[in-house]
Amino acid sequence: MTVAAGGAAAAALGKVAPVSGPVRGAFGLSATWLGLVISIITFVAALFALPVGEWLRRRAAGAWVAAGLAVLAVAGGLMVAAAPAAGVLVGLRVAEGVGYLLVMVGGPVVLMSQVPERRLAPVLAVWGACIPAGLALSAFAGGVLGSAWGWRGWFLLLAVVCAALAAVAGVTSRGDRTPSSPGSPGHRVAAGPLLLGTGFALTALISVAVLSLLPLYLGSAFGLPPGTAGALTSAVAVASVPGSLLAGALLRRGVSPQALGTAALSCPVFAGLAFGGALSPAATVVMAVLLLFAAGIGVGAAYGALPSVVARPDALPAANGALVQLGSAGTLLAPPLFAAVTGLARWERVAFLVLPAAVAGLALLIRATARSSRDAGDPVPAETEEKGNR
Repeated sequence: MTVAAGGAAAAALGKVAPVSGPVRGAFGLSATWLGLVISIITFVAALFALPVGEWLRRRAAGAWVAAGLAVLAVAGGLMVAAAPAAGVLVGLRVAEGVGYLLVMVGGPVVLMSQVPERRLAPVLAVWGACIPAGLALSAFAGGVLGSAWGWRGWFLLLAVVCAALAAVAGVTSRGDRTPSSPGSPGHRVAAGPLLLGTGFALTALISVAVLSLLPLYLGSAFGLPPGTAGALTSAVAVASVPGSLLAGALLRRGVSPQALGTAALSCPVFAGLAFGGALSPAATVVMAVLLLFAAGIGVGAAYGALPSVVARPDALPAANGALVQLGSAGTLLAPPLFAAVTGLARWERVAFLVLPAAVAGLALLIRATARSSRDAGDPVPAETEEKGNR
């Protein structure tokens, strides 16, 4: 249920991209404003995910995940019924962001309460797969249903799905709280999670930007209709799912997150080939699939590294909040940034934006986990820890 909720929230995040052409035409949006409408749902998470992560540590996170799904349903339904102007559309996307925040921060807290610590890293890596899975489903369904029913019909269907999931989650939720030491206070987020979150933001920036731009690129470069471009983009997006699952499997076998993170270095190469304009449509899609597969490994590595960058298990919710907050900031900035730099015409510039993001993201992952390893080398004396617990 938790993974399904994450997939639904990710589908809401990606629901505008496959119908971006009709939405842009309906509201007369510029390229930059279209990118903002695509990504503004992450605005709330980019501001408040960290404190909400700490706040959820002592509460039944499952019930708040259900509430987040309900918010997504209501805001999506209102978007269909009452979006006469671009300002209303943007406002409702911000409202959807509240639901997105509760699901994406609360979901890992539920998993932390149910999974033994020794299995947590690979399970969190698998949680990372729900984001590309939801984006893939959204790209496919939005492209096909948007062509048949229009963008309002597609938005309404997703709102109904979120409402149904909210009802199921509300019935099945239980008291999901992370274990905490007696009298443990709130935690100041240390440098490790902040470094990891910043690296994750750069990885998210790559994935979301590519998926947001690809339908437009396929249409403008090859003349593909929106339904076909959306279906191909969904095939590209789903490539992140086996990437994150592979990361989880390798983490279970003892491969380090740092080693997995090196997959991000291939992203600029694949981006240059995919958006360079020299390949056929089929080869372009293959290069984009390889790019998202590598990015999926990076996402799994970031989530899998979470347990290694905190000193105590009850600090994980706040660290996850930092990861979501900084990742949401990258997701928020990616579509308008890439749209503005490329002008939705100079597509070869995509690779020049992906290159520094991939290199810096890997460097920050290595730095975050190395710092935590050094900190772990200086254990707290038993007597001091006992006094702290008392």
